[in-house]
Amino acid sequence: MSKKSYRDILTRYIQEHKVEDAILTDQVVQYAAEELGKDAAEVKKAVNVTMARLEKDGYVIRLAKGVYCKKVKTAFGFYMPNKDDLFCRQLLQDKDKIIGYETGLSALNRLGLVSQMPKKICIASNLHQKRVPEGIQVEVRKPPIAVNSENYRYLQILDTIRDLDRAPAQAPHSMQVSALISYLPLPSEIADTGHSASQAPQLMQASVILYAMGNTPPFDATSLYQYAA
Repeated sequence: MSKKSYRDILTRYIQEHKVEDAILTDQVVQYAAEELGKDAAEVKKAVNVTMARLEKDGYVIRLAKGVYCKKVKTAFGFYMPNKDDLFCRQLLQDKDKIIGYETGLSALNRLGLVSQMPKKICIASNLHQKRVPEGIQVEVRKPPIAVNSENYRYLQILDTIRDLDRAPAQAPHSMQVSALISYLPLPSEIADTGHSASQAPQLMQASVILYAMGNTPPFDATSLYQYAA
């Protein structure tokens, strides 16, 4: 059986990814280690050298330290994804599983609740310990509980209610409440899941209505996180 080369292993790994996928050297190192039956520390240097050569040969584009994407030519030149969005994708989703959500000031801005544009995108993710490469304008936070496909919207809305009390909210209060209510799933959407979060829609709808009655939340939003567990 022919010996596997680093170039062949890494080229195959790159080809398996879509153009919009982030290719991270940390993940490439792990992949190469598994392919070769070695420890990650043993292959790290060779992987870094090989990735640099593949960049020079036109296989990948280096977006930031440790972050690459496939190099694909279009009619307008080479496709260049937004490096911040590219990094965020791995924090938000692992294949078909939701593992994170946008939070903080960037989420408030995206929902139209504040006009202030944050310098960084804020993501609460199960991968909150992941190192953010230099040059990537992303802040990673630890979520109150583990994020999954059933609870991420509830966690995000609770974070939003909590953060509204701290942020320079500029939208009229009625618009804030309307945005929050329209974002919540209907109870019928998760009625058949059997998940404990099935209690969350009614509780959160009621909480948002209570929030509408005053300029500050008349309840402790943190007490509702248990229903998203």
